[in-house]
Amino acid sequence: MRCRSLAVVLNWKRGGMTCRCLESLAKGGWEGRVCVVDNGSADSSVEVIREYVEGREGIVLVELPENMGFAGAVNRAVKAAGHEAERVLIINNDAFVEDDAVRCLWKAMDDDPAIAVIGPKIMQPGEPPRIDSAGCRGIIQLAQPFMRGHGKADRGQYDHPEDVEYVTGACLMVRMDVFERVGGFDEDFFMYFEDWDFCRRVRQSGGRCVFLPSAVVTHIGSASTGDTTPFYHYHHARSRILFARKHLSASVFWCLFVPYMFFYRVIFQGIRMIVAGMPRNAAAILYGVLWHLGVRRDERPGLS
Repeated sequence: MRCRSLAVVLNWKRGGMTCRCLESLAKGGWEGRVCVVDNGSADSSVEVIREYVEGREGIVLVELPENMGFAGAVNRAVKAAGHEAERVLIINNDAFVEDDAVRCLWKAMDDDPAIAVIGPKIMQPGEPPRIDSAGCRGIIQLAQPFMRGHGKADRGQYDHPEDVEYVTGACLMVRMDVFERVGGFDEDFFMYFEDWDFCRRVRQSGGRCVFLPSAVVTHIGSASTGDTTPFYHYHHARSRILFARKHLSASVFWCLFVPYMFFYRVIFQGIRMIVAGMPRNAAAILYGVLWHLGVRRDERPGLS
């Protein structure tokens, strides 16, 4: 594994958590290079990471001047530090590898050259053990993603490797030649849906996307953005529309996806949020839907 691999760890305003992630990689047997990419944090997290990295061989810190989103940060990290790497491990800074997880992922790709992307069983923290993701599937016509097993007790129901629609970007390993062949992550997705889009393009190019339960990662989830904020709901709606526009035919997009998105997400869920005392979340969804139904894919609105 040494010198033939690159681990990319994203940081945004969570320096201490990023260092915990780096510690878990070291304890979990990672022997390749590590690139920590700071996504334009405006706090002291860069100093925390810089102090941690100092004197540790094989770890580089890339500081971006602004928040480039998940896709932009990963692409720049791979470009900066991915030379000679055969495989790239992409892991969120709030994800922590268990035992021999990285070795399991590496060995599975060694054993089967057809595997292009592979992801571990991702667990939620705490007791009793609950699954965060056992690979992912989706209803493509509605651009509706599902994390298999999400929130369910782990009773061994997903303890067999299998091909899946996609694996979550919280932790995945990809062959470098595959990453380059499909052009990396699509930076039109500032956050959310970039992993589904990436794996879909990999599968369309002939590669397999595999879930490997013997590799286990614990994921805190929403450590940087939160999943109940207007920021989350705006970007989730925005990226969902971009994904649908990219992967659906015009007839399916306008006749099926748009009515579903408007009546279910905007009206039904919007009313529920208002009743629950979260009108700003409802407004964020409405803004994301209406704005991005009319905006071109190469236009990027201001971010807050």
